Amino acid sequence: MFKKILLTFLFAGLFVSCDEDENQINFLDLKISSFEIIDNNENGIYTTTNIFPSNVEAYNINDHGVIWMKNGSVVDRLNLGDLQQNSFEANFATSLIKGERYSVFPYLVSEYGYTYGDTLSFVSNVDVNVLITELTPRNGFIRDTVTIKGENFCSASFNSSNRLLLDDTYHNVIFESDSLIRAVIYPYLTSSEASPSLKSCGIITDIEGKFSVNPPVLDSITSKNLYVGEELVVYGENIHHNISKVWLEGVETELIVTDSITQIKARVPENLPAGKLDFKLQVLDKIIERTDFYQSTTPVIEEISPRNTGFLDTLTIRGKFLDQQSDILEVVIGDRTQNIISQSDEEIKVIIDQLFSVDNPELVLNTGTFSLSEPITMLPPEIIGFDKEKYHLDGEIIIQTKYYLGNRSTAKIGSIIADTESAYTQIDNDGTFKVDLKKWLDVSDLFPDYIIKNSGLMEVFIETNYGTSSKDFLIYAPEITKINQTAFFHASSIALEGTDFGYNKGYAGVAEIYVDDILVENPGNSSYFLYNYTAQIPVSNTLYPGNHKIKIITGGQESNQVEFTIKSLTINSLSPTAGTRKNVYSIEGDNLEYRLSYRIKANGYNCK
Repeated sequence: MFKKILLTFLFAGLFVSCDEDENQINFLDLKISSFEIIDNNENGIYTTTNIFPSNVEAYNINDHGVIWMKNGSVVDRLNLGDLQQNSFEANFATSLIKGERYSVFPYLVSEYGYTYGDTLSFVSNVDVNVLITELTPRNGFIRDTVTIKGENFCSASFNSSNRLLLDDTYHNVIFESDSLIRAVIYPYLTSSEASPSLKSCGIITDIEGKFSVNPPVLDSITSKNLYVGEELVVYGENIHHNISKVWLEGVETELIVTDSITQIKARVPENLPAGKLDFKLQVLDKIIERTDFYQSTTPVIEEISPRNTGFLDTLTIRGKFLDQQSDILEVVIGDRTQNIISQSDEEIKVIIDQLFSVDNPELVLNTGTFSLSEPITMLPPEIIGFDKEKYHLDGEIIIQTKYYLGNRSTAKIGSIIADTESAYTQIDNDGTFKVDLKKWLDVSDLFPDYIIKNSGLMEVFIETNYGTSSKDFLIYAPEITKINQTAFFHASSIALEGTDFGYNKGYAGVAEIYVDDILVENPGNSSYFLYNYTAQIPVSNTLYPGNHKIKIITGGQESNQVEFTIKSLTINSLSPTAGTRKNVYSIEGDNLEYRLSYRIKANGYNCK
């Protein structure tokens, strides 16, 4: 069964087509009738094989020969081609070692299938004397051709080909005869001084002397700046990626397969030091070193200006190889990625336009595979100024700041935080933002809470995690533009209209009303109110008839004074002058038309 499987492996499959024929031969009749070893000497094994029946040509035998094995494995075979007679002889010696035990059997291959004979065992007496007289040249490199001259070389066969060995590595034979072999050196060398030998006839024969691998020559390396992951090309002679190594400042690089013997490609590794680096090339056991030979593109920060900085400030980062020509280039300050406005290998400009509140923040430059950090100092914000000298309480103010980036929760005007984001515009890159005071201060509300300092000053206060700043601006003095009338009776109300009145809630406020420089107290009811555009007070019975002046003082600033008159009452006649309680009396006089402004009594009793 083993022979059958083996022969199936060794020979191509045969396709058989049978036609009905009275003269069809029987494949089963073809057999090997005898097989014997007729000689076993130093020159080889000699066998003879007989075949039955005698009309061998009728079976179209297209191949025949013998196969020899050792320990159940095929050693080699002798292929003798087609056969026209009923016997054949075979002699073989390839790969046989004297004193070793082998087995051999014959085979036939016809269009009907295969046939095999008995297996015979033998101990080899073969003693092949392979003689090597010359190896030239004695030095070379990969792809060079080496010539071996001698005697008794075996030709290549099924499982035993000639091979040149340099130490333990095999090299391919491109020409062979019994006295001449040429081989090409493969890139599987292991040392620069190798011991050569020849494997022929299954026997390895040492070749006297050594074979020297030509030493490497370094010409140059890539001159342009290379970044991590890019290819560094090493130019020279007698170099090959399979037997070479490249180091940059002691860091071994990854070599790229090129199969060239004049250049090596190495991938620039990560984490190289900055500056000029030492270079080392090793080919087998030969080393070439150069000092300050490779310019590293590892980034270096040399200067940050200014290092004392703040929000919305523009920082300039100077150094070398800052832009690593990759998808990753960012500047992170205080755990937020800031906006890069320009970039090059030697300079990056960034504006700190993203808010953060990290204590002791650092500047971190992420470029390519590198991350560089530098300390910076965040300065407190500053209020530089305003766009005008004075403002109405319902007007707009433009505030110019420095090192400030915030929102309504980090700013106060008049000591209050805005209730709505619509009260101001976002801070631009110049640190400027516009505030609608009417919305921020809730000027239109009956009960706002803002505070005005004396002399009409209102404070703007800003803060960041790195400090605070405040500055006052001036509010216009209140102005009375209208009074509801010019003459009043007692118990009536004086109503005023105007601008920048402020407010007074009784228990709190920034404004007060004065009549004849006397404060009119807020009684805490609806008869009195004061907010930005209107004011009202009751006409006190304590005001004597005649001319008076009214004004508003807001935040220490006085409004214009408006004059008004309290009408006096006079009685000219009473009719009748005598009567009872049931009588109706007529009183004539001046300014009696406002009935609520006076009372009529008789003998101390109220009259209707």
